[in-house]
Amino acid sequence: ELGRLLNDAIDGLSPREADLIRRTFFGGESRAEVASALSVSEGRVRQIEQRAIRKLRYRLGPTGRKLNEAVR
Repeated sequence: ELGRLLNDAIDGLSPREADLIRRTFFGGESRAEVASALSVSEGRVRQIEQRAIRKLRYRLGPTGRKLNEAVR
């Protein structure tokens, strides 16, 4: 259930945010690898990642709190 909700929420992100989240959290790529693939700095990857996580928490509502604990 949580997996489906999370996947739907990721699908609602911008394509760049969704790609980044899938690469870092599900694909096991480092920020450096993602930065290289997206042609941005590691700092920018971190910013995009943080914004995407905030959006996911908002979209998931109370379920987002569980995600918050898993990410930290």
